[in-house]
Amino acid sequence: MIKAEDDVVVNLTTSCTKDEATAKLLGWLQGGVRLQISLVTLYGVSVDQFKHLHSLDGPLQEEIQELRDNARQKFLDSFDSDLDEAEIKARQLAVEELDALANKAAKYASDIDEALHSSDLRIDEQNSKSTGEQYILNSSLDTWAQNKYGISIFDHHYDVKQTNSATKSLSEEEPTADNATGLSATKAENLYVTFALLTQIFSETALNKYKKGNGINVTAIAKQLFNAGREAASGDFRGQSIEGIKDRIEDAQKALQESLPGK
Repeated sequence: MIKAEDDVVVNLTTSCTKDEATAKLLGWLQGGVRLQISLVTLYGVSVDQFKHLHSLDGPLQEEIQELRDNARQKFLDSFDSDLDEAEIKARQLAVEELDALANKAAKYASDIDEALHSSDLRIDEQNSKSTGEQYILNSSLDTWAQNKYGISIFDHHYDVKQTNSATKSLSEEEPTADNATGLSATKAENLYVTFALLTQIFSETALNKYKKGNGINVTAIAKQLFNAGREAASGDFRGQSIEGIKDRIEDAQKALQESLPGK
């Protein structure tokens, strides 16, 4: 999710290359507001950041290869650390997820080629002529993707509904909706607290592997939720990852602590 303090690039392009089209089908390069700067860790850029990445740094094949190499190295480094079994397993699963993503990208790229040959996708003639590279109209790609896969390449989290309250001062406005959920800030915070309580109760009533010391085993619970979501979505659990779910659980735990009396 893009935050107010993030450096962003406004992107209003109406067409994309084949690599970019494939990336969009993977759920990357979404929205009219993109991250200008990615957070780079010891193991490179997190795959979760690619949703709002402003552009690809190179060929898509190389981007996925780098992600996979970094995830593999992170997994191998696990054996030189004191990480618990659940965390090591999560790192192994992250590598397997990228293998699945690479296979999906290969299928999307092949389907796009076929659609271009059969003229099911419309070309941006002007942009293609000026760059010497084939550009696909985003609107055509979106229609085709919805018909073929039931997915949209557009990020609808940034749809804006203008109301009379738009001109009110900040002190007069009701709590604004969270861009990523459509919930008001108050409702989003309450939902986080409820989620934190659910994970806490679950860890206390389930197997010991979901507890860690006096708290919860965030990694084990995130893995369980991810596997459940992937099974429910028949493997196409877009926009989710174990690391992303872990972050949300940890955010929820912080919201719970802040809501407690005396905090």
